[in-house]
Amino acid sequence: MIAKKAIDFLIIGQGLAGSIISYEIAKRNYSFKIIDDSYKHCASMAAGGIMHPMSFKRLIESWKSIEFIKFASDYYKEIEKSLGINFYESFRLKRPFSSLEEQNDWMSKMKHNEFVEWMGISNSEIKGILQPYGVGDVFPSGKINVEKFLSVVKERFEEHIKLQLFDFNLLKILPVGVSYDNIQYKNVIFCEGYQYINNPYFSYLPNNVTKGEILEIHTKELDREMISRGCFIAPNDVEHVFTVGSTYEWNNQDESITEKGRNELEEKLIKAGINNFKIVSQKCGIRPTTHDRRPLIGRHPLHKQLFIFNGMGSKTVMMAPLLAQQLINE
Repeated sequence: MIAKKAIDFLIIGQGLAGSIISYEIAKRNYSFKIIDDSYKHCASMAAGGIMHPMSFKRLIESWKSIEFIKFASDYYKEIEKSLGINFYESFRLKRPFSSLEEQNDWMSKMKHNEFVEWMGISNSEIKGILQPYGVGDVFPSGKINVEKFLSVVKERFEEHIKLQLFDFNLLKILPVGVSYDNIQYKNVIFCEGYQYINNPYFSYLPNNVTKGEILEIHTKELDREMISRGCFIAPNDVEHVFTVGSTYEWNNQDESITEKGRNELEEKLIKAGINNFKIVSQKCGIRPTTHDRRPLIGRHPLHKQLFIFNGMGSKTVMMAPLLAQQLINE
């Protein structure tokens, strides 16, 4: 039998997924430790923090997105109230139509009951954006300041965090629980981001990754709106500063920002009608992704003390709160 002194959970990674699962564990008064190597190319550090229910390409609701967003909105507001900070903001996402055909398709979808809850038509123009065919509304939608959220969680759980690289050679599977670096734990949850592809215990899972680059720009051409027009444009906490993204490159693990990525996003901004802007910064992150857009979450089939909480990609902000609750309740 495992010793009573065993810690309930060892969490690997303190990106978005790891931070949210940690908060969920802490709410239940479980004991836990987090190992995080402060990886600078962690996808969370280059995340736009946006959540909305749309798959714009097919004009359908993303998988369970309404359920995820409603839960996540309440979840982030609860954390804000608990910690006395502000990092979450609700929006009505604006979707300027790029053609008459897109406008017609949108209007047609709105006639169906299942789309009424989250699709609408905006009656006001968007400052600074080309919109000759009108504008759609998408709701509920929202955005979190990811860096602020991660920083606050890190400060909140400082005594639980070890800043070091996780070493699989120090992990020993026991009949019940595990030992890591001579400390016993009942469970391990891997929240490694795309580095899960090097995890020997979950190597049987699909190992797809996506590189994404984003820009932060300063412009006075836009109001404080969240917009999807060839790319997403979302306001930051700093006045007149917006996050713009994202590029997508399948199976690319190059961790450097590129001129190609910057040019692609600049061209999309200009195509949207934004010409006067200054680039404040450019960031890159490598995301774990799956072709069917389903997360990689659950217990190892043989080692019941090992779990993975991963594969949500750019939808981690939206999916992770509810899925974390479900995983810990398992």
